[in-house]
Amino acid sequence: MNIGILPAEGKLANSVISLLTKEESLSITAINSDALDHLEGIAASLEGVEVLALINHYNGLESKLDEHKLIIEAAKSAGVRKIVYTSIIGKENATDIAPVIHIHRATEEALRQSGLAYIILRNGLYIGADLDYIPEYRKIAKIENCSGEGLCSYTSRSEIADAFKAAILSETNNDKTFNICGQAITQDQLSHLINDVYGFDLAFENISVEKYRHLKEEALGEKYARLITGVHESINLGDFHVPSEYEALVGRPHNSILQLITEYKMVNDEAANA
Repeated sequence: MNIGILPAEGKLANSVISLLTKEESLSITAINSDALDHLEGIAASLEGVEVLALINHYNGLESKLDEHKLIIEAAKSAGVRKIVYTSIIGKENATDIAPVIHIHRATEEALRQSGLAYIILRNGLYIGADLDYIPEYRKIAKIENCSGEGLCSYTSRSEIADAFKAAILSETNNDKTFNICGQAITQDQLSHLINDVYGFDLAFENISVEKYRHLKEEALGEKYARLITGVHESINLGDFHVPSEYEALVGRPHNSILQLITEYKMVNDEAANA
């Protein structure tokens, strides 16, 4: 079976490709994002692909929905029979992350209306995106954001890659949507788990939405600051707390958050010592 990966750049795509290449029954067609200019170009790149892994990326959000619809039409034109799409958990709300959620929900609906078989993977938030800030947390000896006591359902790239593999190989789960995430934890719990793995003494401090946005604007600029503030405001609202459906798709429980943090540390330690 020929599996298309689109776009093939990025860490998640690399994880999915690495996992799928171990399956002797599968061949991989890696399609880079420069093929996304027009319908004919995408369709030509998808020639011979049976199942397409459509991996969302966050460049060019303004045109992302149109791009996704174009890819779906190109897949139909090229004879692709199934699309596995990486979406995201969460709700369309009044926070600044709402436009991103809207793109995913509208893409999901386009898949449902396409006539193609599909599986939608609504991913939890990447734990790695938080752990990447560990050097900054250490400088101030705390995790500081506006998530309050909200519960957040986390996951990792390696867990999502396993879900992609299961979805690609499954025929019994077609036309379904799965929450791909593990246990939900608070930021206070996250700080304690990081302490357990790293031997730190971090605490969590909740601050106002306005203060957090201002801090992030200074560090990251207005656009990204608004998005990341919207994420943490949504955590506080409970919008990223969903039941895990990982085991129903993959056939095993999602790894614990302690395991994900331990894996993150191991990978980064190996990279630092390479």
